[in-house]
Amino acid sequence: MTRRNAAKRQLVRQWKLLELVRASHQGKFIRQLMEELEISRPTLYRDLKILEEAGLPLTSQHTSGEVRVKYLGEKAPASAPMAPVAQAPLPLPPLRRAPALPSILERLREAMDERREARISYTAPGLPSPVSSIVAPLKLREFHGASYLFAWDPAFKSWRLIKASRITEVRLGAFQDELPHGLADGLVDELFKSRQGPPAAVSVRLAPAVAAFAHEHPLEKDQALEPQVDGSVIVRSEDSDLEEAARWVLGWGQHAEVLAPQALRERLIRELTTTRNSYLSRKVKPTT
Repeated sequence: MTRRNAAKRQLVRQWKLLELVRASHQGKFIRQLMEELEISRPTLYRDLKILEEAGLPLTSQHTSGEVRVKYLGEKAPASAPMAPVAQAPLPLPPLRRAPALPSILERLREAMDERREARISYTAPGLPSPVSSIVAPLKLREFHGASYLFAWDPAFKSWRLIKASRITEVRLGAFQDELPHGLADGLVDELFKSRQGPPAAVSVRLAPAVAAFAHEHPLEKDQALEPQVDGSVIVRSEDSDLEEAARWVLGWGQHAEVLAPQALRERLIRELTTTRNSYLSRKVKPTT
């Protein structure tokens, strides 16, 4: 696409955006504009900013947790200008929990009933693409409205607990004659006892040095990103397992700061303090 064609497409898109907002007396929600124009949230925000900077009387209103954009006529009142998106990102609508696909759960149950291994593909916090693993599924458990798979990993000879909504594919493998089924119930109970409360809304600020990689190493598949004026980005998820979120935050090192919830901040403070004290109290002889 030539630069001229790209500029033309952008102009046409912005004109359609303006017409959609002007045609609605009540205004348009951000999500409606994204769907009707078939564009991403960042693109929509950029177009809104350009229209606002051009002097068009647009304003934003918060309604039931969502943002509605309205056209005010010939001149916007001085008390209600539309804030430039780059300086004050519009709040995002609530995210919905992504349940495990019925077909995924059915395949896992089939593997358990037939005592077969399963090759699963799943997304993991901080990884840009799904990873694959061969496991022996043993139990499916509900925990605060989400399904979890408890399985044996023969490669690492260890138990695994995987959130079922992260699993994208299940392929049945070989039949297994000897699986440690008797150990599953007690271990599953212990693993769930170690989890601190239900999934929660998580907000994390990533520093400018790593902000560009936020989409490549997601906290959740349905996370939302809010670019900030200083080049940082705020990552938001409405349904994160705090244990998984803690591991994800630690992976960014000094470049990540938890904004919410307070329970996650306190957990990381305790863990980092313990780690620091451990390093300070032990003297390790350098190896040659």
